[in-house]
Amino acid sequence: MRQDSKSRLEKRVLALLLVIAMCCGLMSYRVQASDLQPVLTVGNAAGAPGETVSIAVYADPGDHPFYKFAVKLSYDENVLEPIADGLTLEPGLVKFKSSATGGQVSLNAEVDVVNLLFVESYMKLFTVSFKIKQGAAGGDSPITVLSATTTEEIDPVPVEQANITSGKVSVYSLSVGAADKSGSPGDTVVVPVSIGTTSADVAAYGIKIGFDAAALEVSSIQGKTGNWFDSSFDNGSGTMTAGWADELGGDNAVSAGTELFEISFKIKSGASAGDKLLTASTSDALNMTFVNVDGLEMGKSWSGGKVTVVPGPTPTPTPTPSPTPSSTPTQSPTPSATAKPSATPTIAGGAEVLVNGKPEQAGTATKGERNGQSVMTVAIDAAKLEKKLSEEGKGAVVTIPVRTDSQVVIGELNGQMVRNMENKEAVVEFKTDKATYTLPAKQINIAAISEQLGSVVALEDIVIQIEIAEPPAERVKDVELAAVEGGFELLLPPLEFTITAKSGDRSIDVSTFNAYVERTIVLPDDVDPSRITTAVVVDKDGTARHVPTRVERTADGRYVAIVNSLTNSTYSVVWHPLTFADAEGHWAQDIVNDMGSRMVVNGIDETRFAPDQAVTRAEFASILVRGLGLRLEREAASFSDVGAAAWYADAVRTAYAHRLVGGFGDGSFRPNDEVTREQAMTMIAGAMVLTGLKDRLASADPDARLHPFADAGQLAAWARQGAADTVAVGIITGRADGELAPQASVTKAEAAAMLQRLLRQSGLI
Repeated sequence: MRQDSKSRLEKRVLALLLVIAMCCGLMSYRVQASDLQPVLTVGNAAGAPGETVSIAVYADPGDHPFYKFAVKLSYDENVLEPIADGLTLEPGLVKFKSSATGGQVSLNAEVDVVNLLFVESYMKLFTVSFKIKQGAAGGDSPITVLSATTTEEIDPVPVEQANITSGKVSVYSLSVGAADKSGSPGDTVVVPVSIGTTSADVAAYGIKIGFDAAALEVSSIQGKTGNWFDSSFDNGSGTMTAGWADELGGDNAVSAGTELFEISFKIKSGASAGDKLLTASTSDALNMTFVNVDGLEMGKSWSGGKVTVVPGPTPTPTPTPSPTPSSTPTQSPTPSATAKPSATPTIAGGAEVLVNGKPEQAGTATKGERNGQSVMTVAIDAAKLEKKLSEEGKGAVVTIPVRTDSQVVIGELNGQMVRNMENKEAVVEFKTDKATYTLPAKQINIAAISEQLGSVVALEDIVIQIEIAEPPAERVKDVELAAVEGGFELLLPPLEFTITAKSGDRSIDVSTFNAYVERTIVLPDDVDPSRITTAVVVDKDGTARHVPTRVERTADGRYVAIVNSLTNSTYSVVWHPLTFADAEGHWAQDIVNDMGSRMVVNGIDETRFAPDQAVTRAEFASILVRGLGLRLEREAASFSDVGAAAWYADAVRTAYAHRLVGGFGDGSFRPNDEVTREQAMTMIAGAMVLTGLKDRLASADPDARLHPFADAGQLAAWARQGAADTVAVGIITGRADGELAPQASVTKAEAAAMLQRLLRQSGLI
């Protein structure tokens, strides 16, 4: 672009004269397509699955500068996922409409006439960012120009196809795995490790493999890819590593089907029969890295091999000679004076498991004791459960019902069972007399657990315990103290919901989830369901917070409190009625009192709410976090103007961590600014993703959803999709005059109404 002031002034004068001439009917000028031959070029990018790449679009206007343009690109949804706010314009350009969804990127923009007036030389127009999807196949994924127009002085002109250069995203990925071998105790088996498929030749790699040290030991590792190979192994921990680099910098790179190395395993005497898996972690470059000839890291997938231990031939027993008669009497063995009674728990018998309501004797129940509390544990039979799941197909509900008076009730599965249920999209329902814990198997996240425990641990050796328990006495005191400090009444004793993963002497708490997990608490007959205000969760630090709760009556006439939360901890249902005097007669009276009683919104004192007072951005973020029942984050990224000691700091960090709020281009959050309605709509739309409401929303053109509002054109481009989503589900209905009023401030009453509608439409209250 020419930047000298004289050139800009001349072009402004020329443009002004053109407008005057047209208005006066003195001239008619039309740019023909044949007169304008700009060049549009889409750049290229490369990366591995999970990485973010950016594609730039360039233009050369030739001899005809333009001041507006519209470009539509296509991309493969199976490979690429647009990044939110990933469309960025170069300085001096103004975006007035854009979208990136459904396999297409559309952008209409114009030059900032105050500074530039025209695009008049070769320049970058904009950049669009994508995330390469996990599991994306390797190779080139095209970014194709579907249409492009530019506007010179008057009319839009199609860009000729001959002047378009499309781009691509090159996905670098490969699969690598070990073969399956079998042998008997004492045998040596050789297991090759090879590249399966790859999108580019490999110039270097490093890999760490775990094996069952109780059954196998490595005797040697032999490289198969030439020079610069190195390896090591530790039979004590059950790990081995191997690495190779092409000393010629890629001239001798290896391709698909290449055997990288082979491992010689000796099967230990006494090894138990069965499959001994070889495992590897692909998510950490310290455990597995593959680099192509350009020095770029590649996405990896591991197809683990196994060594199957089969029993050896049974030795023929040697005949035992008959004892020679003797006059010495045979002595009976004397019991050891140091023998101790067995600590084995009392066996309670078989346990029934329901798969889609169909009973199966697939569990074993045992009784025991832990820290002075009675414990009932139901362990599920893996083979029987897998058979039932295979018969039922995807989406099965696995119910583990336990009727007992034990204080602690545990349902026990192994990691492989959880993985199988995850693959079949099954739901686990752990049911006791006091509560039911319902969660999709994928929320246990067995892959993350396996990563933490180490790749050497086989999934079937990981024990997953789902627990519903009466808290110990000291924990009950913490909950009672929280009730006193919070000013609410506990209506029944608290219950603890926990998930623990164990392997050997290691233990991991599964305390957070990616989606809301449901807990159903049975209300005793002496508890009035109309007095249930909400449920609270009391975290380990003693702080209590509201969690979305609704009360329902079951088919058998009993009442239950259905609690949804993203975390595990200690829960109870409470009575916390609030009535704000200054909300009486207000259109939001019932809403404000309901949200206040649920501890979602606060008054300015004990009796006043100030429903028409404007809400700041910090206050709205806090209301959103409280309404969703989110545990406060204290280490998430924050903003330059959010001090660590500010009352809203943790809430803003939490909202940011859950992608509910964003900041401004200068890195600030502006916590004390009044939140506008379009900002609030965008935040609520982010919450719709978290609650799952967005997934239930049918796709539609945002403009169509916003059409009923006369002032929809005042919405900023970045706010249109969020506004359309909130309108579609009835969270935003417009003000009394039928307008969205996107630039107006949100009142406290409106904020309470938005949160109540969000939670109701999401089925959480």
